[in-house]
Amino acid sequence: MDEGKPDNQFTLFATAGILILGTLMLPLTATMSPSPARLGIISGVIFLQVILAGANFMHLRHERRSLWAVILPTFILGGVLLFALMPDTILEWAK
Repeated sequence: MDEGKPDNQFTLFATAGILILGTLMLPLTATMSPSPARLGIISGVIFLQVILAGANFMHLRHERRSLWAVILPTFILGGVLLFALMPDTILEWAK
């Protein structure tokens, strides 16, 4: 594959993967029980969708050097927000 040309096979794979994972999300989000396992599965499915969309539409497959400059701060901010908001979430569930 040339650097400038899109990879049609990967585009179809990524689009199909996003659609399939989106379809799997429907029954998961329809249930109302806030169990930690369900929330973990939903987070994992969303993470896979983000990976596929990022690799396909943002051309992250070709940008190896600057990829860590984007991903590392995102993970740090996500972790900080997770632990900052966790007490509020647990207190709300306890009601």
